[in-house]
Amino acid sequence: MATSMPALTVKADAKVVRPVEQAVPAKDTGRAEAVAKAYFSRVRSHLERNKEYPALALRGRLEGTVTVRFTIRNDGSVGSAGIVKSSGYNLLDQSALRTVHISAPFPNPPETPGFRETSVSVPLVYKMDL
Repeated sequence: MATSMPALTVKADAKVVRPVEQAVPAKDTGRAEAVAKAYFSRVRSHLERNKEYPALALRGRLEGTVTVRFTIRNDGSVGSAGIVKSSGYNLLDQSALRTVHISAPFPNPPETPGFRETSVSVPLVYKMDL
């Protein structure tokens, strides 16, 4: 029975996270990290283009940072999504989750054999421009 490789994880600092038994040889680590950082940058830009500041939050002058964690499947669709760190305002937190879902499809993850989805954590900042 063939086993699939675990999903590559890209965190906010865009470092590749792999289990020890799946470690990349030292010469490939730099390239893998560069690919992960470039992909993370594309995902973050994609989210920012789709992010909306809720009107009620603007009127209430609510600001904060919401860190969302979600999976991106190979077809660009969103798998699971959740809040890692709340802004302290439900309105902003829900807006961040909505941003994740309306942003699909995402750019396709880097091709890696046996790989079905990518997990990312992204901070979304809601700050009013005065």
